[in-house]
Amino acid sequence: RKEQDEAIQKIEFTEHFEKRLLDLFDAFDLDSNHQLTFTELSNKLGDEWASWYMEQMDGYGDRDGTVSTLEWRTYNFFW
Repeated sequence: RKEQDEAIQKIEFTEHFEKRLLDLFDAFDLDSNHQLTFTELSNKLGDEWASWYMEQMDGYGDRDGTVSTLEWRTYNFFW
C-alpha cells in the first residue's frame, strides 16, 4: 500500500490542467479545509451524484468519508 501511495503522489498533470483541477476542487470546498464532504458535493451536485462521486473518489484513498486533494487528483488521473 505504501508503494501505491507514493506512486499516486507523483502523478503529474500539465500545469494548466492541474490549475483547473484544483480550482474546481476549491469551488466545492466551501469551508476551505482541503477535504470535501458529502454535504459540499451535494450542494453542487445533488444527493444522488454526490453519493456516487464520494464513493468513487474516496475509494482511491482512506475511505474516511471525505475526499482529499490527493484522492481528487487520483480519481481524475484514472478517469
